[in-house]
Amino acid sequence: MKIPRTLKENEIHIKAIPQSLKKVELMLYTDRITIMNIMDETYGVGKWQSAHKTRTKGDGSTEMFCEVKVFNEEIEQWLSRDDAGLGINDKIQSTDAFKRACVLWGVGTELYSLPEEKIVIDAYLSLIHISEPTRRSYIS
Repeated sequence: MKIPRTLKENEIHIKAIPQSLKKVELMLYTDRITIMNIMDETYGVGKWQSAHKTRTKGDGSTEMFCEVKVFNEEIEQWLSRDDAGLGINDKIQSTDAFKRACVLWGVGTELYSLPEEKIVIDAYLSLIHISEPTRRSYIS
């Protein structure tokens, strides 16, 4: 199987998530279009596909899954990997599920191997503390 390229600097975005008046979490992410472009570059246009489905959990809530299939020319078969998405609505869950399923194909994995750092700011946006980096791991 082919190995996807790493994300370029301009394909990685930063989102600030307020935790309190004095605390913000910075999250690195990439967008769905970038992931789709890397899938096209790596496997070829028309050589991969995605499909979404929902599943009802035991508590009655639903979760969104995305299955990403890639055509393996060596064995002339479609291979698939899927993952669930997190989020407060279907659009967010759908996008998250797609990106997480593509990670299983090797796209964007570097975002999960970066150290996780917490940054605390005061009300005037001056830096107070940066935590010691910890490693995140991606669990499907």
